[in-house]
Amino acid sequence: MKIGSEVTIKISSFYEPAKNISGSFMYGKFSRISQKLFPGCSRLYARVLNVGKIKVGDTIEIIPS
Repeated sequence: MKIGSEVTIKISSFYEPAKNISGSFMYGKFSRISQKLFPGCSRLYARVLNVGKIKVGDTIEIIPS
């Protein structure tokens, strides 16, 4: 993905929630971010390929791999 004019990231995988983060969620219900249970609501791991500044309103472009 290209964000703005400088930043490029590569999405590597979905983040699997772990119990050690349960305190960050109301009533400890962290399963809401499980891709298997709620497709499209998961967190993602990403690797930054090109660093730079981003700002509100920057475009996001999907770059085919």
